[in-house]
Amino acid sequence: MTGQALDHYGAVEAGKAADLVLLDRNPLKDIAATRATRAAVLRRQNRWKGPTMDDSEYFLTEAIALARANADHGGRPFGAVVVKDGAVIASGVNEMLATGDPTAHAELGALRAASRALGSPDLSGCAVFASGHPCPMCMAAMRLSGIGAVTYAYSNEDGAPYGLSTAAIYADLAKPFAEQAMHIRHVPQGEPELYADWARKQQAKER
Repeated sequence: MTGQALDHYGAVEAGKAADLVLLDRNPLKDIAATRATRAAVLRRQNRWKGPTMDDSEYFLTEAIALARANADHGGRPFGAVVVKDGAVIASGVNEMLATGDPTAHAELGALRAASRALGSPDLSGCAVFASGHPCPMCMAAMRLSGIGAVTYAYSNEDGAPYGLSTAAIYADLAKPFAEQAMHIRHVPQGEPELYADWARKQQAKER
């Protein structure tokens, strides 16, 4: 291993220790600031080499740590982080039980936090690392927001014995609408002006 590689490895290991201290102090605290600061320092020193397999393992470890902490606090065992330019910019945990919101999944919480951090709903150039296989809702939200890559640690098969799998929903959604468990209807309207009105307003704003 070269001297430069050793320096990078040492910085990463020191950063891991710092994040673990922060996580232990407040398990549900967003640890984006620590990662962003470290990545910025490495970039300034020309020591940042971009995401590596070790980084992927580290980001998954962060997501799993969030999931464990959330479970310890009475929540469901899911956590997620959003990464951009090698740094965590946002994180989330599953808050369904705490909020009564069926959409309060870890990935969606992380996406919302990332959009606030970047000031945009466009998350192109970002990646998501999740403790578990994202459900179809979260996967669709990541596609719609421009997320370029998703990595997860535990599969639907891992979660199935504990009621934590969404494989059945994926399978159902792969069927034509008429064959799915949920009744889905398209009721055409005589005057399809809704979208046309919206488009005209958007064009007016751009003038």
